[in-house]
Amino acid sequence: MDSQVKLLLAALLAVLTCGALLAQQDTGTIGGLIYDQSGAALPRAQVVLRNSGTGQTRTAPTGQGGEFVFTPVQAGHYELTASAPGFQTEVRRNLELQVQQKLDVNMTLQVGAESKIVEVTATTPPLQTADSSLGQVVDTEKVVSLPLNGRNVYQLVSLTPGVAVEPSGRPSVSGQTSQNQYYALDGVDNNNYQGGYASGTAYNVSPSPDAVEEFKVQSNNYSAEFGQSAGGVVNVITRSGTNEFHGSLYEFLRNDVLDGRNFFATSNPPYKQNQFGGSIGGPVLIPKIFNGHDKLFFFADIEDFRSHKGQTTDITLPSAAWRSGNFQSYLTGQNYTDPCTGAVYDTGQLFDPTTTRQVTCTNGTTGFERNPISYNGQPNVINPAEISPVAKATLALVPTPNFGSNQYIWSPVNVHDYIRGDIKVDYQFGEHDHFFGRYGVMDDPATGVPLFPGSASPGTYSIGRQQGAAAGDTHIFSPTTINEFRVGWARNNTDSHFFGTGLNASTLGYGGVPYQAGVLGGLPDLQFSDIGGFGASNWAPSIYTARNAQFSDTLNLVRGKHTFKIGGQYNRYSWLQFQSQYAMGFFDFTGALTKSLTTTNASDAAASGSGFAQFLFGIPDYSGLSNSIEADNIRWTGAVFVQDDWKVSSKLTINAGLRWEFGSPLGEKQNRVSGIDFQTGAFEIPKSRQNEAPFLPAGVPVEITSPGSSVITIEMKLTR
Repeated sequence: MDSQVKLLLAALLAVLTCGALLAQQDTGTIGGLIYDQSGAALPRAQVVLRNSGTGQTRTAPTGQGGEFVFTPVQAGHYELTASAPGFQTEVRRNLELQVQQKLDVNMTLQVGAESKIVEVTATTPPLQTADSSLGQVVDTEKVVSLPLNGRNVYQLVSLTPGVAVEPSGRPSVSGQTSQNQYYALDGVDNNNYQGGYASGTAYNVSPSPDAVEEFKVQSNNYSAEFGQSAGGVVNVITRSGTNEFHGSLYEFLRNDVLDGRNFFATSNPPYKQNQFGGSIGGPVLIPKIFNGHDKLFFFADIEDFRSHKGQTTDITLPSAAWRSGNFQSYLTGQNYTDPCTGAVYDTGQLFDPTTTRQVTCTNGTTGFERNPISYNGQPNVINPAEISPVAKATLALVPTPNFGSNQYIWSPVNVHDYIRGDIKVDYQFGEHDHFFGRYGVMDDPATGVPLFPGSASPGTYSIGRQQGAAAGDTHIFSPTTINEFRVGWARNNTDSHFFGTGLNASTLGYGGVPYQAGVLGGLPDLQFSDIGGFGASNWAPSIYTARNAQFSDTLNLVRGKHTFKIGGQYNRYSWLQFQSQYAMGFFDFTGALTKSLTTTNASDAAASGSGFAQFLFGIPDYSGLSNSIEADNIRWTGAVFVQDDWKVSSKLTINAGLRWEFGSPLGEKQNRVSGIDFQTGAFEIPKSRQNEAPFLPAGVPVEITSPGSSVITIEMKLTR
């Protein structure tokens, strides 16, 4: 068997049997050395680690070199007790372990009765001497206390060293783009795998600050446990319940009382924002039936965000004169002479696109001319009989300017309400198993406002829902052999929709424009060179649904002064995408068909024309319609790793690791992806499309002329 095949099979077996890059991302390690008074190592001493919040304990003996290690350990507050026959017992209290921290605690036991206890509390946090990675932890106090606009904990990433903010507002760690950061939540994948970050974030679920225990941003030198990132790793852990009940209630209020007025607005737009919620955590208690102290804990939170925010929009719309075909505002009083015919025109003169023709110039050469727009001797006034009925019907849906001659200003209220929440359960099965499960969700109902009122306005509204779940079990085979298994699942859905889908454009005279009530409707995309556009926005409607399932496992082995982590992971990604650039079609009016064909002064209106005047004639420069199919992309990745933290002495620790990542190429669930065979250079037709006619929207005529060829006719027009 080929050596590469053997290596791949071995890696896959490792993934299936021990199954994790992420399994320990939300935990840490507490270790150290126990000495006697002379400074000699103290073997076979008994070390007990106790969680101050839950009361759970773990015990480990010291090795021949006096070393002890507890791993993996949940972030939190602990006390450490060391004892040995003939020595006094020493207790270290108020030890704080942070996420991904390797906490070194060295203790010196004094000769004396074992029953005599020496307590040490409120010690200065030790330096990080057991780990070479670079990073910063943001704890609960900072998460809750620092001001966060919208209470998004991931805004705190930008406060850590080595982080810059991209123009998009997303954080960039160690000089890498935001797409190269890795987000983990409770040790499982929390990345947004939507194409182009359709939901606007690189992460999937953003928990409430009240639900966050702490998070750490690692920017460099992280261990072999971590991968899939050329930049930083953002590691967030959520809060768990303890033996005592704790909770919170809050509300944050913002309004328009102190806001300044927009210069163009006639009044201050309304703004009311309420963000309120609460959290509670503690032991699960059922009076006279079950007491969860030291066993079963829960933590839950819920947050409601309600924002009604007025926003002032300003768009250039056609004036009343332009709507009637009067473009005398273009006239300048400056003249130029047509070099072909010798006729004299105003530099702001527009021309009739229906009269383009070939002529013989005064010097005998051949040229092209158009008649100047004129009606009843008035230059730049279109004959009402020549105005397209489609244009008239369209303008009936467009509001008239309300500021100056051609500006429309209004202050709509954008309603953005969402609700999010989390629930987490921790259960201690005896002394050897710890289980946890978490589910988080954020529902984001429709939000967005049109550019101006009415069914002719551009703009879309979006709907979103993000979900994430994680579960894990930590099994202690012995104080020196611990296994940790994790499973994670995430789903991120973001859809965008048109306004005014109840309008069927064909009733206005537009040909070839699709219509499906509630989905596709309204005007096509109309773009002009001299005013703001009307109709459908591009790249809508759209559907993005990203899903991710993950399995991972890490085996922790403590062997003398070596702490090994051996593990692997399997991720399956899928993201469903539907999007069309011009689902409602487009018409582009550049003004090129109403300009002079002979003037050379580019600054004159005669040299550029008027896109809106061209629209009144019903003659676009360009038009088109795009279609799309729904693609359900799939891919899987895997990784195996080994990490060794070797404590050579109390002053030297070596961190060494090896990691291998592998995965499949991008595929499509229904086999609808084409490609190129790089060995032959041949174009590969998807199996689902072989021996089939082109996939086109219903109603588009297709004539099959011979096997493998076809003639396609697409009609899209404005009826004049």
